[in-house]
Amino acid sequence: MNVTIQGQRFDTSTALLIGEAERINECFFSWSAGLYRTPRSKVYFLAGKGGLLTRWANAERILPITNEDALKWAKAYLSEKQVKTVFDHLWNLMKLDFESKIPKIPQEGQIRCVRS
Repeated sequence: MNVTIQGQRFDTSTALLIGEAERINECFFSWSAGLYRTPRSKVYFLAGKGGLLTRWANAERILPITNEDALKWAKAYLSEKQVKTVFDHLWNLMKLDFESKIPKIPQEGQIRCVRS
């Protein structure tokens, strides 16, 4: 499949295929897709097809996605080894970002009740 979207060329025959997944349900919900990365600009995209009630809307399409969305899709549908191999740099950044947003929980003995 070869498509140009907003001046960016997406071609499944030249892009790096990172992994594929499919979900077979009722015909309206079934889909299959591959996660790709363009060779020069390193932009991620999904190429797939699916039923009427999927993101593919009963057609074969290419959908450009952000680095973060590509990582989320890969974590949801690919093996951990595949994810870490391709997204090692993003994996570490997102892990640090996630950990920095977790509030610190006081240890026992550090909590004081104040009564008025």
